[in-house]
Amino acid sequence: MRVVVAGENQPEQLRSQFLGAGLECGAADCVPFAELEARLAQAGADLIVVHVGPTPSSALPVIHRTGGRGTTPVVAVGSTTDPQFVIQALRGGAREYLDEKKLTEELPAALDKLRQAGVIKLKVGRTVAVTAIAPGSGVTTTASNLAFALAATNPKQVVLAELATDVPNLALALDLKPVHPADRLVRDWDRVDAAMIRQSLVEHEGGVQVLAHAPETLASAPLEPPVMRRLSLLMRTLFDWTVLDLGHSAHPAALEAMRLAEAVVVVTRLDVPSLRLTRRYIKELTDRGIVKERIKPVANFYGQSKQIAWKQAQEALGTTVAVWLPDDPASINQALNHGQPVVRIARGTKLSKRIQELAQQLSGQG
Repeated sequence: MRVVVAGENQPEQLRSQFLGAGLECGAADCVPFAELEARLAQAGADLIVVHVGPTPSSALPVIHRTGGRGTTPVVAVGSTTDPQFVIQALRGGAREYLDEKKLTEELPAALDKLRQAGVIKLKVGRTVAVTAIAPGSGVTTTASNLAFALAATNPKQVVLAELATDVPNLALALDLKPVHPADRLVRDWDRVDAAMIRQSLVEHEGGVQVLAHAPETLASAPLEPPVMRRLSLLMRTLFDWTVLDLGHSAHPAALEAMRLAEAVVVVTRLDVPSLRLTRRYIKELTDRGIVKERIKPVANFYGQSKQIAWKQAQEALGTTVAVWLPDDPASINQALNHGQPVVRIARGTKLSKRIQELAQQLSGQG
């Protein structure tokens, strides 16, 4: 979706924000007010952004002219210290008025509003965050297999991203050698756009695009909420499904990803410490703004000797378990040794079928 930005006060400075939202905005798409008409006549646009800048009086006529063009929506970006000007801009033809100091937070919501109104066409895929409170629960195994199960019906439209603060192991598990590892995007997050995301992905033969750290990396790059927000929003404009491996604990960046996700898969083992910690973890997530209905508890390693029975486990969690993943160390080891997910290398097993069931639930088919 092509965006043209017009303004007298260096409108190209806004480019990073639009590129970070998955929009197209080249250097030639940033023009002063006097050149806007010529730029639109030359190539057109899907969205016009008027940067108000320090002289609102010069921006208002531009909003009036472009807002009256009919089919191309106009969004104004500027200071919100003068409510009367904001009202004038909206009455003059701007569909939205965004605070330039809060553009990172307000832009995604404004684009989604315009998309739902049918005035722009912007791809918005679904995001699934996979997490746990305790190491050894099987977050990476669950996330990777879920991604491949979704890819079975959405080939080349699923991205699996390793965005945890734990020791990374996704590349090792899938036998991948990323040319541009995930830490590159984290380090340069403020200039990441759709092209950089695509350059950093490795396509697995199973039809999943993978964003991972380099193999045998012992420490992942630290993540902050703005980084997670930008990467998550970008990936969902590129793919139908984004599966995030968030590792363990509700650190601020992980919480940001969970708030943006349509579903949060919380993996737990079926022993007393894990169940008690997971119950507390789910409560913490809801206390921090994660919608309870979006949380999908998944019991891993089901069927091990002496573990808590399923009925007692659900009572301990205080909620219904979405899927019970059977304990199948033979299939897991076979998959890891061949760099393949279980759903590809051991398709007929109960474990594979339960993962496919989880994918169907998240797709609204189960």
